Amino acid sequence: MTDSPLRALPELGQSVWLDFLGRGLIASGTLKRLMTEDGVSGVTSNPAIFGQAIGGSTDYDDDIRALSREGCDVDAIYRHLTVRDVSEAADLLRPHYDRTNGADGYVSLEVSPHLAYDTQASIAEARELWASTSVKNPAYPNTLYVEPLIGPNTVTTLPLETIDIYRAHGRPASTVTQGQAEAEADLSCLRALGIDLDLLTQSLEDEAVQKFITPHDALMGHGRHRRSVVARPSPAQSRQPAMGKPRSLRSLEWSRLHAALFPAASDRRRPFRAEIPALGRPAAGGLGP
Repeated sequence: MTDSPLRALPELGQSVWLDFLGRGLIASGTLKRLMTEDGVSGVTSNPAIFGQAIGGSTDYDDDIRALSREGCDVDAIYRHLTVRDVSEAADLLRPHYDRTNGADGYVSLEVSPHLAYDTQASIAEARELWASTSVKNPAYPNTLYVEPLIGPNTVTTLPLETIDIYRAHGRPASTVTQGQAEAEADLSCLRALGIDLDLLTQSLEDEAVQKFITPHDALMGHGRHRRSVVARPSPAQSRQPAMGKPRSLRSLEWSRLHAALFPAASDRRRPFRAEIPALGRPAAGGLGP
């Protein structure tokens, strides 16, 4: 057992969830280690995160090949791959779920961004949370959206890099209510200057939702188009002997499916998370600059 500062957060009432999910993370034992050593008690994922997982490994090649041969489209392949990962992560978290009587120990998979303005549809599709703890401005401290937001009955989601940083430099303390009077005074000053905070908030939310919609639709639309191409055997594939070990997906047309599912990094850049709070549990979060 380590002395990770992250393990002190649950004692302050805050659950620590990992903001990443990939098959290699589970198979290598990394997720289990994060649970044991750092007190990670939940996992979140989205299409951008999943794209990083599949684009950086060959862990999914066999499943992609088999599902493609079965005639599955890109949407079906995406659902199959993500559901398997979520299920395996949930199995690891099940003991914690049982110990907390279902209050913690979840795996969150982002729903379609097209449901962002339909609260009931979002609730019907998945249990959500609202969080964005990675820093966007390099001039800010790496733990800017972690340390000021620690408090009881909250969930904070941290990417692997932030977990590493907080493990090394974290200073756990209940902070979420500190400076509340000063913050309210600042907001009053802004209103007195004629700044419409409601309008700014709505603008931020609209921009955040669009940052989800654009890569999501581009990913699925391009994937469906390319799927019709890669489903047909290439001449190189047709000339291969029937017996023997198949060549790597990346060396043949199957690599196109990876590109179809998960385009270049610029297209799958992770957007701001702007989801509804978990039921009954306000989640820690922050607006990146």
